[in-house]
This record gives sequence, C-alpha cells and structure tokens, in this order.
Amino acid sequence: MIKLKLATEEDAEFVFELMQDKDCQNFIITKTKTNNVEEQKKKLRSYYAQSKKQNRFYFIGMNKKEKIGIVDIYNINKEDERCCIGYAVSKKYRKKGFGTKMVKEGLKFLKNNLKLHGCEAITDPTNAPSTKILQKLNFKKIGTLKHYRKHKGKYLNRELYWKILN
Repeated sequence: MIKLKLATEEDAEFVFELMQDKDCQNFIITKTKTNNVEEQKKKLRSYYAQSKKQNRFYFIGMNKKEKIGIVDIYNINKEDERCCIGYAVSKKYRKKGFGTKMVKEGLKFLKNNLKLHGCEAITDPTNAPSTKILQKLNFKKIGTLKHYRKHKGKYLNRELYWKILN
C-alpha cells in the first residue's frame, strides 16, 4: 500500500538524488531544483513551513519503508478551491503503477483534507508516462500551453490537464 508522508529535511538526500535523474532533469524545469543536499534541506524546511499554513504540501511517496517518489501540491487557491499537482517517481519504481498510486493518494488528500474542488497538472508533451498517469486518473486535457516555459534560451510547450475532485 502506498502512503504519503510530509517531506522533512531528513528526506533531502533522497529528493536531491531523484532530481538528478536524467528524466527528472528533462521534464522538471522549475525553481524546485537545488544544487546540493544542503540547499535541498533548506528547500524542504521551507516546504514544511508552508504546509503548516496549508500553502503547499510536498510529500514523499512510501511503499512500506521505501521512498519511491514525490508528490508536490502547490499553488493552493482556497478561495477557488483548486491547486496544482506535480510528481516524480524513482527510476527503480517506474512503469510499475507506483506513480498512479502516489498521485491517487495525493488527490485523496486534496479532497478529504483540504476540501478542494479541482486540480490541475502541467506536463511535458513528450512525457508519455506522466500523460498516462493523468489519463488513468481521469484528468482531462485542456490544451497545449505554447511557449509556457523558457529553459536554456528555448521556449517549451506544456500540456494542461484538469480534474474535478467530487
């Protein structure tokens, strides 16, 4: 059974190593990346503090006692009852259904704990495993965001997905 636990600075090495993975480097182009474990600890302390204010929840996916990935719930808008979700799965656990199970647990948290109505996810159009997870969980593709991110001097497209939680 997959469970989510709030990330703490003790998870910094795991998260840092996960973000060094080639696939994560290609698909996760955000300000959440860090240059070393110490920076990652600082980032996780910040995320933990944000969770106390219910502004962001950064979870570690657990399969028994094994850390298998992350689920990031961010851009929480309490007035409109919506948020964004992101995720990454450790290489060892990919293509085994763990990503879908982690995101499903994240969606349960959104509905049951935060009482949110909707959730969006943004993914790289070439990230077939991510697209598959979203489709399995009944996210609907809204469209392509042209030139959504600028990375290394190049504009990148992203696909926007949406799910109503009730």
